[in-house]
Amino acid sequence: MRVGDIIDEDIWTVDEFLEEDRVNNYYKRKIVKTKHYFIDKINKSKNYKIDNLVIIAGSHMNLKSFEKSYEYIDKIKELFSKQFKNIKIFYGNHPDDDILIAYYAKYYIESIGGYSNLLANITNGIVI
Repeated sequence: MRVGDIIDEDIWTVDEFLEEDRVNNYYKRKIVKTKHYFIDKINKSKNYKIDNLVIIAGSHMNLKSFEKSYEYIDKIKELFSKQFKNIKIFYGNHPDDDILIAYYAKYYIESIGGYSNLLANITNGIVI
């Protein structure tokens, strides 16, 4: 699963983003998935034998803080911790490294955004 950094300069809190779809003021579209989306993915992942989850997070923006992004990732990790034995988070890898991780993943959970969509399209694994 890959997540980005776009929520850090938005008006909504992390909990508000997780509760319902929010439209970003700058991009005028939804920018993150809600917890309900991830709960659905957790339920679907039960159909497969998955022990490990890797969350990859990257930024292409020069922000003062990534506080909301870290909080969002931590809350997503907490949701998934009930299903997965091992969860690793990779922050700030080179985008090419993220491509390799997604390409070789057995399973991939898509988030929102063009880069996450690209990774879902190139993975050799199953998109959940």
